[in-house]
Amino acid sequence: MKTKFLALVMVIATLVLLTGCLSTTERTIKDKAGNKVTIDQNNGKLKLKDKTGERSAEFGDNVKLPKDFPKDIPIYKGAKVQTSISTKNDKGTTKIVSFEVEASQKKVSDFYQKALNKSGYRISGTFSSNKLTTFSADRDNAKVVMSIAQNKNKSIVSINVTEK
Repeated sequence: MKTKFLALVMVIATLVLLTGCLSTTERTIKDKAGNKVTIDQNNGKLKLKDKTGERSAEFGDNVKLPKDFPKDIPIYKGAKVQTSISTKNDKGTTKIVSFEVEASQKKVSDFYQKALNKSGYRISGTFSSNKLTTFSADRDNAKVVMSIAQNKNKSIVSINVTEK
């Protein structure tokens, strides 16, 4: 269901952009099932939301974190959030955030490993090269998967949090 929702809204958004139907700066398209796609040209954002509110995604410049993103997982200072995804089903919730930050991959990785340890997560599954670091962290009914990629003087960070 989650995959169908995201595929549907991405197809709708792509068609709207390709056909040039946007004569206003913001446009919302709703399908028969009640799912919505909002394209905001002024702010460079694409927002997707299903009719239940249990699945949403936002892409673009300076998007907001999912409203219930875990408070014990900090967002790196100066981060420019570019992707925010939230899904909920009978197995739990998933939050995915990606952002860009002006810091080295190593500095960002060290920051998150320390912060997650402090919040009671156990770091596991670490991989690191000169351009990419990935690791996972577990605690009770939560799992965090992080990837940090070096891009010149910036790092691209992706945080995937799954809670049961």
